[in-house]
Amino acid sequence: RKQVILSSNQLVQSEMKQEAMISNISDVISILDKKGHFRYVSSNIRKKFGWQPEEMIGMESWQFIGEEDRESVKTAFLKLLDQADRSITTEFHFRCKDSAEKPIQLTAKNLLNDPNVQGILINYHDISNRKRNESEKRKLQEQLTQSRKMEAIGTLAGGIAHDFNNILGVIIGYCEMTSDE
Repeated sequence: RKQVILSSNQLVQSEMKQEAMISNISDVISILDKKGHFRYVSSNIRKKFGWQPEEMIGMESWQFIGEEDRESVKTAFLKLLDQADRSITTEFHFRCKDSAEKPIQLTAKNLLNDPNVQGILINYHDISNRKRNESEKRKLQEQLTQSRKMEAIGTLAGGIAHDFNNILGVIIGYCEMTSDE
């Protein structure tokens, strides 16, 4: 690998360029240490979840996970630590600064042995729209099922009414014949 030596000005420009690119992607990127504390959080955390990156540095990541999801995420994190370069993807609720919780999909990779990262690289993707669409789809499916049930009941009722009408027709016919006699 060719080694490139950058001047301090080039290094600053490179870091600014990298931060501009990261802050303009739709996902939030962070790096955790092996105990689950934030070492880095991309600046776009502000617009996605309301937190300032600086206030998260050093904090335990577990407090940002919805309470009902916390144990399963901790279990996945421990599995991730077992093997270098291992990746996991999971979904849970992330607590925003205003205490609201948003569903996210998290992808994490164990890069503790990578000298450039030395941590767990995490990518958070807000899946609120997907969850909302899934919920709407489920509601529409339930409405369709209910509509089909009602249609089946209507068909059944129509068939019974037709059969009853046929029986009444015979009874009325016999009554008219008896009446004529």
